[in-house]
Amino acid sequence: MYPNTLALARSLSKTVIAYDLEHTGIAGEHHCITDFGAMLVTPAGDISSYASLVRPPEGTQFNRIVCRLTGIFPHTVENAPGWERVLEEFVRPNLDALWVGFNSRTTDTPLVYKESQRLGHELAPFTQLDLAEGRAHLRDGTEPAQDITRHCSAAAPSGGCFSPLAESSPADYADCVSRAAAQGTSP
Repeated sequence: MYPNTLALARSLSKTVIAYDLEHTGIAGEHHCITDFGAMLVTPAGDISSYASLVRPPEGTQFNRIVCRLTGIFPHTVENAPGWERVLEEFVRPNLDALWVGFNSRTTDTPLVYKESQRLGHELAPFTQLDLAEGRAHLRDGTEPAQDITRHCSAAAPSGGCFSPLAESSPADYADCVSRAAAQGTSP
């Protein structure tokens, strides 16, 4: 069903999670998750999905423009579970996976950390690949990994693993990860 993602999971011996979330669109304390969805592909070939609307804390404000864009309004999530359910059911059990998202390093992942911290759970950084940046980021390091696209220019016909991503095979990406790992920059 997802042959490239499955091949990537197998070549890395690591579960791959493609995820996205929606949020209130308001900065600061009112910047809260309203929807979380993910596809999980294991090296064994198991494929599953997870999706949940998320009720933000009481009194959270919503940006009206974001509500119209996402279709998620305060009344849409008033009976949804809170973030603690998503955290316990999906996030914490899958922290060792490779998390893949688009623009996730600057928006989605920090919001996952913030919402979890609000509940008293300090999450360790997890390995992630931000497709908007074409960069992998270490789980156990405080500094982001180097841009692995420059470590793999010969691996993919497009001159890099992620530009465009569709031209790269899982083997190309696994080779990029292996080469970057040899330099201490990969997950």
